[in-house]
Amino acid sequence: MCFEVPLLMAPLLRSRAKAWGFLGIMALLTVLAGGLAAGRSVPLKMLPFDNKNELLLVLDFDEGTTLERSDAAVRDFERYLAGVPETTDFTSYVGLASPMDFNGMVRHYYLRQGQNVAEIRVNLVGKGSRWDQSHTIGLRLRNDLTELAERHAVNLKLVELPPGPPVISTLVAEVRGRPDHTYADLIGAAKTVRARLEREPAVVDVDDTVEADSRKLVFVTDKEKAALNGVSVAEIAETIGVALGGTTVGTVQHLGERNPLRIELRLPRALRSSTADLSRIHVKSPGGALVALAELGHWEEQVVDQTIYHKNLERVVYVFGETAGRPPAEVVVDIQADQTDLPSARRMLAELARAQQQYYTGDEWLDPPEVFLNSEEAIQFGRSNPPDASGRVSGAHPRSVDERTFLTNGGGIRWWVPEGICVDFAGEGEWQITLDVFRDLGLAFAAALVAIYILLVAQMGSFVIPLVVMMAIPLTVIGIMPGFWLLNLIAGEQVGDYADPIFFTATAMIGMIALSGIVTRQAVIIIDFIHLSLRRGHSLFDAILASCVVRLRPILLTVLTAMLSAVPITIDPVFSGLAWALIFGLFASTVFTLFVIPVAYWLLYVNRKGHGLSDVAADA
Repeated sequence: MCFEVPLLMAPLLRSRAKAWGFLGIMALLTVLAGGLAAGRSVPLKMLPFDNKNELLLVLDFDEGTTLERSDAAVRDFERYLAGVPETTDFTSYVGLASPMDFNGMVRHYYLRQGQNVAEIRVNLVGKGSRWDQSHTIGLRLRNDLTELAERHAVNLKLVELPPGPPVISTLVAEVRGRPDHTYADLIGAAKTVRARLEREPAVVDVDDTVEADSRKLVFVTDKEKAALNGVSVAEIAETIGVALGGTTVGTVQHLGERNPLRIELRLPRALRSSTADLSRIHVKSPGGALVALAELGHWEEQVVDQTIYHKNLERVVYVFGETAGRPPAEVVVDIQADQTDLPSARRMLAELARAQQQYYTGDEWLDPPEVFLNSEEAIQFGRSNPPDASGRVSGAHPRSVDERTFLTNGGGIRWWVPEGICVDFAGEGEWQITLDVFRDLGLAFAAALVAIYILLVAQMGSFVIPLVVMMAIPLTVIGIMPGFWLLNLIAGEQVGDYADPIFFTATAMIGMIALSGIVTRQAVIIIDFIHLSLRRGHSLFDAILASCVVRLRPILLTVLTAMLSAVPITIDPVFSGLAWALIFGLFASTVFTLFVIPVAYWLLYVNRKGHGLSDVAADA
């Protein structure tokens, strides 16, 4: 290779056209390499999935589900999990939350309680005893677990322990409105967002904070009759509470129980299952007389009020989701790109209704008006995007994920919410953290470049030569981005219906920042040797060729050492991105630096007196 470099370099140093053409090709390759990320050929994510020995199943039944039904569904899940080869054991918690960990604290799982909630903690065999990572196992089990969840009408979340700071959910949409909007308006908009998320490919575990409609029985006391019988409202409430919820009258010590076993006294279920049965419950008056509830009031059926959530003193409804095989950033930008304002949606749907002899206002279908807007775009949109039952999410088929890029965002499923209601994805989810992390890393990268330039100016005594040296930094992109693309082609897997790609993460970005110093050092070595040869009286042509030959071996040894030292890190699921960035970036930047830096130096100083030595001496 030492003899091949001069042979390839010499033609570039004899023709300015060839030299400029070569640099133009390098610039084009750099842009195309960066375009792999813009074209979504290299998936971007804040942090990769870790390889843990635990999975968590979070089950949410509809409000009003009995504890017995929840337990029966959990036992069905247990029977399935018992047949998973990687499972060692599992612990189920029905009606209460499992012990709190960091992830559960952030996701508020420790607050879950009630007859309609359950959790199953699944422990896996050690990492050395299984081939698949925990994330791959979760993808493999997801379809079967989802089928079980649909069979029992339960909302399932398959939760993995994150490698970094957890978020309440990967995808979080916050639905807010004006003060004049009711909470029911926000719930309606949240259902629209949920419907849109459910139609997005590779989005799973969609849920929201909207509680299922449930009804309650309320005993309305006739205060006049109660006063005549000497019974207070508090005594009536206490009696009903004991009859339905029971009361603890003692504890029993049992060897098989981890906690004290309470003795609860309550009416049998057969005597508290209807309003007729409850009306026959007697309340003891202060005089000792027993008065039936039917003589003290009547029962009314009412709707259970929704829990109203607030953030920053504003009412909000949350919509949650997870991604399986897709970066969260892609999902968010596609859904945001598909959102349209209500007037545009009404115009488009009105054009569709013109042919159907109907008119859709955005809330209901009416008789056709006399005047319609004549917009061909609106007609085409309306024909390909008929509204669904809610009228706020179009019924179009989503575009293939392979056809989407960051330059052509959107899944082709238009959706809209009422005017004045805001849907914000930059809140509690991973999207905002991803933006903040990559923004901060970009600022750190810029600061590193400024620091490198200042140090090179101080070392070389020139303001121009450091710019030539730093041309080696963008060359790392030519190796990193195509390297991750090739890595996905070779090592990317398809687990069931879900992709399991290799993400370009924040750790890979840190590797890029680290490379800026390494590749700059290689360029400095070449430039220093060129200056040394020029001082010895060699021509610029001979000095450049000699630098490529003489300094090639130490550069290759240094690069090879750095690449081999990064190889063991590639097996780590979190920091493997940093290792691959170092390996791919070092390989490409080393190869191209041997040509780009000498050629750029030759173009800059071939016709100048001293060939750069005079500039260094003058600036010094």
